[in-house]
Amino acid sequence: MNKNQAPHEIRRCKIFKNKKLVLEIEDVPGKLHSSASPPSSATPPSPPNQAATDRHPFLSGFAYDAVSEHELLKLLEVSPNFDTYLINLTNAGFDVIDIRGRS
Repeated sequence: MNKNQAPHEIRRCKIFKNKKLVLEIEDVPGKLHSSASPPSSATPPSPPNQAATDRHPFLSGFAYDAVSEHELLKLLEVSPNFDTYLINLTNAGFDVIDIRGRS
């Protein structure tokens, strides 16, 4: 990094659907994790193009809602960067809350 360049401030967001937290992400390359158990009525989604253990090129995060995970993944797959993903989430009816600078 150029010593005159400011350090990258990590952007963190919480994503809600119908007032329920479904995803927390940050704009740091890393892994995507799921902490949700699928509901008994859920059918498994198609396998993603990327294995769950692979590092994602522009974000890392935790998904909390098994019902929303397939839609979240599909939106991520068509997003070339973090900002576009946030726009796609908003356009799909998710609420995006920027928590930058908060713990």
